[in-house]
Amino acid sequence: MNLSAPSVTFRHFARHFPSAAIFLGSIFSAHAADTPAWIDQSNAHAKVLLDATNKFSPENAASTGFPGFDDKVTDLLPKINERYRLA
Repeated sequence: MNLSAPSVTFRHFARHFPSAAIFLGSIFSAHAADTPAWIDQSNAHAKVLLDATNKFSPENAASTGFPGFDDKVTDLLPKINERYRLA
């Protein structure tokens, strides 16, 4: 007996509600094209932090979808706290 909730993908949604899927797709694509400057700046700042923390915790980075971390493991070498602060 499978008690897990059904997985609803965009493909499933689009098949059953094509007009809604087209509408949502147009909203998201229009929104992506009109990204305000402050969001771009915020994303740049977040990237600096994520690049530094992902280097020390690659399992978390891989599990959240960052590419290039699947073959790496957490850094537990000596002086990790000092190296983390410097990053």
